[in-house]
Amino acid sequence: MRSNIIIERRHGPDDKGKLHYVMSAHGKFGGGYSGRHVTADIEQITAIVATAIMGYGRSNPEGYDLICPADIRAALPESLRQ
Repeated sequence: MRSNIIIERRHGPDDKGKLHYVMSAHGKFGGGYSGRHVTADIEQITAIVATAIMGYGRSNPEGYDLICPADIRAALPESLRQ
């Protein structure tokens, strides 16, 4: 079973220019988290997503599915996009 990493934008930017996201990540054997709230700018959320990909996606030999807004996907390095 492939790993899943899902990022949803809730709202933003707020008065500090931060965007609000909710993340879920699930590994091959059911580990992970659901509903993690993240308030960050695009660079910070991209780093958090890249860390999730490395932890849940790249460690799974079957690969991973990344579902996220287009601006986050565009900010990720080419090697992490699918």
